[in-house]
Amino acid sequence: MAFGIAISIPIIVWGRQFVLKLMDRFPLVITLGGGRLGWIGGSMLLGDTALVSRPRHLPLWSHPLAGLVGAALVMLSGTWPARRQQGLSTVPADERG
Repeated sequence: MAFGIAISIPIIVWGRQFVLKLMDRFPLVITLGGGRLGWIGGSMLLGDTALVSRPRHLPLWSHPLAGLVGAALVMLSGTWPARRQQGLSTVPADERG
């Protein structure tokens, strides 16, 4: 067990540093990661028996569509405020009103 811990901690630390550098260099990675989480959440939503009374009767295309909608919602809800904030910060203070 001690050997496993001694090996896994440096791997976790190195992996964290690698992911942080990747996110700094390519911000699109953050958006795509959020989209992937939205895809998973949207797909899981249709499998929840508390929300969908008869999951067996859903068409085959409903799960990919729910995943696509979930991914789009997460990606848009993350990028839209950032772009809006970027647009506001480029306007000079005397023109903002």
